[in-house]
Amino acid sequence: MKVTYYNRQGDNIIFEKINDDTVKMSGFQYYRTGFYEDGSKIEFVDPSGGPFIGVGMNLNTYFETKEDMIIKTIEYEPENGTVLKI
Repeated sequence: MKVTYYNRQGDNIIFEKINDDTVKMSGFQYYRTGFYEDGSKIEFVDPSGGPFIGVGMNLNTYFETKEDMIIKTIEYEPENGTVLKI
C-alpha cells in the first residue's frame, strides 16, 4: 500500500507499507533528523515542508485507516532509506 502526502513545499512525500510492521518514507531531499539524548536512536525526521514524523506518532491519518500504526522506531537502511517501524 502506498500513499502520497503533498507538503507545503510542494514535495510528494511517499509512505509505502513494505510489510505489516514497516513503512518506507521517501520523496524528500532536505530534512532534519533528531536523536535521543544519548545519540543511540533516531527520534524524529522532519522533511523541509513537512510532515514532522516522530516516534509515538500514529500514521493511520496518512493511510486513512482506523487501524493504529504507532511508530515504535525510526531507522535508516541503506537499501530502503528512511524506515518507520510500527
